[in-house]
Amino acid sequence: MSHRIIQVGPDWPETPELRWIQVADGGAVQDERGERPPASWQGRSSATQLWLPAARVLLGTVRLPTRSASKVRDILPFAVEDQLAVDPEQVHVALGPELPNGESVVAVVDRAWLRELLDRLAGFGIQPRTAVPDVLVLPNLDPQRWTVLWDGREGSLRQAEALGQPLDVGTVDRPPLGLVHAIEEARTSGAAPLGLDIRATGKPLPDIASWSRVLGLPVVLHQGDPFLEAARKTGPAPLNLLQGSLMPARGNAGWWPALRPALIILGIMLLVQVLGTIGQWWMLKREANQLRAEMASTFRQTFPNAALVDPPLQMQRQLADLRQRAGMAEAGDFLVLLSRVAPVLAGSNEVEVRALRYGNDVLEADVRAPGPGQTGALVSALGANGVRVQAGPEQAGDGGVSTRLQIQEAGGS
Repeated sequence: MSHRIIQVGPDWPETPELRWIQVADGGAVQDERGERPPASWQGRSSATQLWLPAARVLLGTVRLPTRSASKVRDILPFAVEDQLAVDPEQVHVALGPELPNGESVVAVVDRAWLRELLDRLAGFGIQPRTAVPDVLVLPNLDPQRWTVLWDGREGSLRQAEALGQPLDVGTVDRPPLGLVHAIEEARTSGAAPLGLDIRATGKPLPDIASWSRVLGLPVVLHQGDPFLEAARKTGPAPLNLLQGSLMPARGNAGWWPALRPALIILGIMLLVQVLGTIGQWWMLKREANQLRAEMASTFRQTFPNAALVDPPLQMQRQLADLRQRAGMAEAGDFLVLLSRVAPVLAGSNEVEVRALRYGNDVLEADVRAPGPGQTGALVSALGANGVRVQAGPEQAGDGGVSTRLQIQEAGGS
């Protein structure tokens, strides 16, 4: 997967140049230096890692009473207070992995320095996901060997997956005093390395025989840029300094500025639509209440002695009752239905009507046909004559098939 790395020098921001490393999916590496990101960094990348100089980050160990994230965040700065020469409030402390002996690795960096760096990158639209001391990305780490990064004068030491330290000045014949002391302390605790790998990035190169004699262990020299090798193989950071208040926001920070105008417009459109729908509903409800009030008023004027419950239904029933009293036929009356279906029933030569029943505006006709399915033409013909027909199940017997038809006005319930 493609990824990007920003390597920071120990003299930043006095020396504002940064190293911009971009690794493509196929492993091709683009390596550039400058104060600003290269033009090829304009597009979004899946991940950006920040490599901080070992001289700027203090790596140490502390024994914590708890590793609960909510509690450790408050006690970390004071847990390392005895290892600092500055006010704990001036530093940012990140929690690393827990070691087999129960101690936890911690990383300490100047808060203002790191905040200024992150703000500078944010100005370029870059939000790193992780920040790790560059000494902890040195490749070819053997659990039984230590690795030294050497530029010809000074460097840094990686002792374990998440432990390392900057080194003081050394010479061609003499290794740095800090390296000598670290190996002596490791021997005292029974954790001395079996060998030392030197990754030399500058000259003069150390005298391997002299260094091996002083340190009392075999030393192997490797030349070339170890950070390009590490960039191709970069994986999960052994320790991430971007914790607590410096934790990056979720998702890609570049999405919000681009999507914000569209989301604002979409929100306004939805608000207008919701308000319009509410306004229309209120107007329709108001109109319905007015119509209902008018119907109630009309009903009281027309039928002053009737109790008012449901004006539309009561008005319909009262009008039907008045029509019946005046001798006016309703659409669902027996004679009206019979006048519509009789010509069709009489004109059918195949279907015989056995009985007729009427009730609740429904005319039932028991019919008999010579064979199954022959009542379909009759049902279609009745439907074309302005009535709705529902045919019951067919029953064989008496030399044919019998069924019951329920007939009512097409607008009936």
